[in-house]
Amino acid sequence: ARTVSGATYTPASLSQSASTLSSLSYNGSTSTAYYVVGLGSYISAIRLTNTSASAGSVFVQVTPDTTGTPTRALLDSTLAAGQSKFYLASDIRTAVGTSVLTDSNNRATVVFLTSFTGLQLQNFIVNPGGVLSGGTSVGSANTTGN
Repeated sequence: ARTVSGATYTPASLSQSASTLSSLSYNGSTSTAYYVVGLGSYISAIRLTNTSASAGSVFVQVTPDTTGTPTRALLDSTLAAGQSKFYLASDIRTAVGTSVLTDSNNRATVVFLTSFTGLQLQNFIVNPGGVLSGGTSVGSANTTGN
């Protein structure tokens, strides 16, 4: 029992037991861009669109083809509802703070994770003349949850 301001409180007896977590799901969107290239003659430009009604954060996981070791970081703290933004390979490299995507010979698989559902991704290659070449276009991302 505990006395606070003249009143005595006695906590109820609570029974607790171990529980088992059989599955874990992500309540947001994920979308993958394959063959993202770094700085140099050819660079990747990623367009992300938030089709949901709420703003949210965008996280990135970069897995270089050469090492297979992923690096994760926050890419953008807020992507507003209904907004689209372009991210270059240099933006992704700055976010993860490593030497990935340093030139056009460095290729990686990049996974984008968001705190909102309804992410759309388009992956373009910018050629030396500055022209966008079509890459991956994902109409709607893989989503789970609400």
